[in-house]
Amino acid sequence: MYFVYVLKALKSSKKKFYIGVSCNLLRRLKQHNSPFNTGYTRNNKWKIIYVEGYINKFIAYDREAKLKQYGNVWSSVMKRVKEQEALE
Repeated sequence: MYFVYVLKALKSSKKKFYIGVSCNLLRRLKQHNSPFNTGYTRNNKWKIIYVEGYINKFIAYDREAKLKQYGNVWSSVMKRVKEQEALE
């Protein structure tokens, strides 16, 4: 199974998000939060705020690409996230 996920930065003063795909979500989150990380997510701590699961990796990568366009698809996901945060 492949997961499309959205991470939110915990330390950043700005709202920073990261969108990715992984077949092992917990391992991937540990990599993002690792002090040895040298990519975009370095120097920050992240939490998972949204996940979708897909059986086919091509569909998962297609969904990731649509989310990264930050259009209506992104807006609907962020609306779901805000509704969930309001319930917590």
